Formats: sequence, structure tokens, C-alpha cells
Amino acid sequence: MSNNQPPKQQSASTGLFEFEDEWSFNLDQSYISSEVDNNDTSQSKETTIVVDKNVYEDLVTTCNTMKVQLKTVMEKIEEKKEADDKKNVEMLKLKSEYEELKKNKKEMLEELTKEKKGSDPKLELIQKEIKELLKKLEQEEKKNEELVEKNRGEMEKAEVETVGLKSEIDALAEVIEDLKEKLSQKEKEKEEWQNKMKQQEESFSIVTRNYSTLELEIQDWRNKLQDEYNKNDELVKKLEQEMKEKEMWDLDQVVLQNVVDELMMKVEQEEKHRKELDKKEEEKNARVAELKMERDGLEVKIQELTEKLKHLDGFYEEKLDKYGNVVKLAEVELVKMESERELLQINIQELTTKLEKEENKRRRLEIDVEDKQQRINKLEGEQKSLEQNIKELSEKLSGQNEEISHLKVKLQDEEQKNTFKIAELTSNRDSLTVKLCAIEQSSKLKDDEMMTLQRKYSNLKKRGIQMLAEKSEDNQKLQLEISEQQKKVDELNEQLESLRNSVKLEKEKRKKYENEVKAAERIVKDALREEKISRKMTEKKCLAEKTEKIALQEKVIDMANRGVVVHKSCPISEHNLLVQRIDVLQRQRDILVESINNREPPI
Repeated sequence: MSNNQPPKQQSASTGLFEFEDEWSFNLDQSYISSEVDNNDTSQSKETTIVVDKNVYEDLVTTCNTMKVQLKTVMEKIEEKKEADDKKNVEMLKLKSEYEELKKNKKEMLEELTKEKKGSDPKLELIQKEIKELLKKLEQEEKKNEELVEKNRGEMEKAEVETVGLKSEIDALAEVIEDLKEKLSQKEKEKEEWQNKMKQQEESFSIVTRNYSTLELEIQDWRNKLQDEYNKNDELVKKLEQEMKEKEMWDLDQVVLQNVVDELMMKVEQEEKHRKELDKKEEEKNARVAELKMERDGLEVKIQELTEKLKHLDGFYEEKLDKYGNVVKLAEVELVKMESERELLQINIQELTTKLEKEENKRRRLEIDVEDKQQRINKLEGEQKSLEQNIKELSEKLSGQNEEISHLKVKLQDEEQKNTFKIAELTSNRDSLTVKLCAIEQSSKLKDDEMMTLQRKYSNLKKRGIQMLAEKSEDNQKLQLEISEQQKKVDELNEQLESLRNSVKLEKEKRKKYENEVKAAERIVKDALREEKISRKMTEKKCLAEKTEKIALQEKVIDMANRGVVVHKSCPISEHNLLVQRIDVLQRQRDILVESINNREPPI
């Protein structure tokens, strides 16, 4: 080395560290090398700060990546806050819809209670059970509202489940409306049946009263007749001797009169029988008309049930189209609706069987009517033949009466005394016999009417028992439907409990997420704080080093001018410190990345 030439600085592999970037680092004094003095005893120092370019570029890239990661984390936090706000708004909307559904449900219950006042105890028990279930639902709804107010940050699963609950509540409301219609129809039918039974009982009581009065009248007439017979026996005994002489003349007349009386009785009986047949035909025609009306009503019911089936099919097809994504709920609803559809089909089959039975009854009644018409025609023919016989007998009687008149002219003198007595006795006897015949006929007719009424009463009683059995079956079906609704309510309660558990889990997850975010924010704040402090320290050190460097350069120039040799070196200790600083920053970055990755996204 020459003492006159200053040493050259090596700038190919190393470069001076200039503080132009916003990122700076702490540098120790180890970069400053000691100065060697060869000529004088005085010591001179030369300080140089040397950093490798690759190390500097790595530091800058790591700092930039850390900046980008911090920006992304902050953006994600803001996005999640916005999503939480949107979900809170949606939850408020759902809450308002839920309150509207509650109001509608209360109105339906009030209508049901107004319509069902004064009904059967079974219906009241059913209403009480429905009210208890609705109270439980209201209590659970209140609890859910409290949970919703505390935890407004429910996610997409909770929204889907609330939509499902809304659809199930609508289905329950429809089922309650159907049950209300069925109960009203059954109450109307029951009232009609009770009115019919009351009317029939009243008619039966009236008939029994009339029958008892007629029996009393018959007994009175019989007692009177016995008294008159006893009175007339004495007169008859006196006149028997006188009548024996005239028996030969009166035998033919008596026989003819008996034949005429028998024929007249037959004619009267046939007329009465014909009137009875006419009445029965009218009753049967009325019954046929009633059966036709019932058949028309059943056909209307069948049409209504078919329309309901079509409506249900269309309704649930629309539901499937709307909620195609929720396959499990749709399958469960399909199974339920298929069961309800099968029940409706069974009801339709029962109604069709009833229609067939009533048509068979109507056909039988028509056959009976035809048979009775044939009998009436036969009776009319017999009546005509009897009228002809009566005419012939009347002609014979007219001839015999002429002969008897000739004989009577001869015997008038002898019979004048006895004719008055005989005429009185015969008139009394005829009147009594006519009255007896009329009373016996009326008693027979009333006996027949009583028998028919008893038969009708027994038939109506059997039918009433059948109706009661059918209504008991209907009540059992209603109880089964109520049990199914209770099962549905239990399922809804289970779903509500699962929702509560999910809400609790989401609370815990949200707390963990918030704690992690807070920890990350603290780490970021600490890192920014340390960087600011380190930046300020480095700036101060840089200023001091610059001043020292300028002073050292001046000294080096002076010493070089004097001929002193200055050694330039870059110690390894400062480089190691920079590497340690980079490792610390990388560890902080890894911790942030792990906290972001391990955090579970909210549902």
C-alpha cells in the first residue's frame, strides 16, 4: 500500500443502506470498524454501514406481504360486519312475519271457540287440548323471541329452518280449518238427526195416546152392547115363537141379505185396503225422493272431496316446485299427504258403498211398488166382478121382494102388531152390529198402524244406533288426527330445541371468532406500535450515523491526506440481528395466518 493514494471503496457486491423507504431497521455499532493509524499515536476511526442487496429486497418483500395480509384481514372483517347487519335486518322481517302468523292463529282460535259453544263434551276436550298445545307453542315462541332478540346474528341454516316452520304452521292452520269444517258438518248432521228423532217420538206418543183412548171407547161400547144384549134377550125369547113361523119365508131373504152384506163388507175392506196401499205408495214415493236427495248430497260430497284432492295435489306440487332444494322436508310432507289422501279415498269408497246400498234399496222399493200396482189391478177386477154379482143378486131380490109383497099383503093384519117391535129390535141390532164392525175395523186398522209405527220406530232406532256408531268412529278418527297433530307439535318442539342448541353453538362460535379477531387486532396493533417505535429509533440512529459518517469521512479524508491507512469491514453480528428480526416478523405473520385459517366461518 502507498501512503499517498486513498483506498477504493468496493461497490460491486455491497451497497450503502439509504433510508429512503418507509420501512427501517435497528442497526448496531458493530458495522463500524476501528481505524488503524500507522504514522502517529493518534487513533482515527472510519464507520461504514454495509448491507447486502438481496437481504434488503427480502426485507422489503416481507414487509409488503405483511401489509397486504393486514389489508385483506381488515376487508374480511368489514365484509362480515356487513353480512351480520344484513342478516339482522332479515331476522327482523322474519320476526314481523312470525307475529302476523301468531295474530292469525289467535283469530282462528277465537272463531273456533265462538262456533263451538254449547257443543259435545268430547269437542270441548278437543278444544281444551288444542288450547293447551297452542299455549305451549306461545310459550316456546316467547322463548324463541327472547333468544332471537339476544342473538340476532342467525345464519342461513336458521333462516331455512324458519321457512320450514312457517310452511308447517300454514299446513297446521289448513288442517285446523278442515277439522273445523268437519266438526261443523257433523254437528249439523247430529242436530238434524236429533230433530228427526224428536219428531218421531212425538208422533209415536200421539199415536199411543190415540190408541189408549180408542181402547177405552171400545170397552165402553162393549159394555153398552152387553147391556143392550141382555135387555134384548128377553124380547128375543118372546119373539122366537112368532119368528119360527116366518123363518121359512125369511130364510131366502136373510141369505141374500147376508151375501149382500158380505159383498159390501168386502168392497169396503178392499176400498180401505186400496187407500192404505195408496198411502203406502205415497210414503214410498216420498222415501224414494228422500233417498234421491241423499244420493245427490252424497254425490256432491264426493265431488267436493275429489276437488279437495285435486286442490291438495296442486298445492303440494306447487310446494315441491318452490321447495325443491329441501328434499327431506318435501319427502316427509309427501308421506303425510299420501296418508291423508288415502284417508280421503277411504271416505270416498265408503260414500260410494252407501250410495250403492241406497240405490239397491230404491230399486227394491220400485219393485214393491210395481207388485202393489199389480195387486191393485187384481183387486179392481175382483171389485168389478163383485159389482156384477151384486147387480144380479139385487135383481133376484127385486123379484123375490115382489112375491114377498104379495104375501105380506095377506099377512099385514097379523103382523102389524109385531112389525113395530121387530123393526125396532132389528134396527137396534143392525146399528149395534154396524158399530161393532166399525169399531173392530178401526181397532184392526189402528193395530196395523201401531205395528207399522213400532216397526218404523225399531228401524229408526237401529238407524240411530248405526249413526251413533258411525259418529263414534268419526270421533275416533278426529282423536287420531289430533294425536297426529300432537306428534307434529312434538316434532316442532324438537326442531325448536335443535334451533336453540344451534343458536347456543353459534353464540359460542361467534364469541370465539370475536375473541380471535380481537387477538388479531391486538397483535396487529402491537406490531404497528413496535414498527413505529423502531422506525423512530432507526430514524434517530440514522441521523446520528449520518452525522457521524460525515464527520468520519472528513476525518478519513484528513487522515488520508496525512498518509494514514483506514481498513473497511462489515461485521457479521449486525447481519445476524437483521435475520433474527426477519424471523420474528415471519412468526407473527404465521400466527395471524393460522388464526385466520383456524377460525370457522359462521353458519
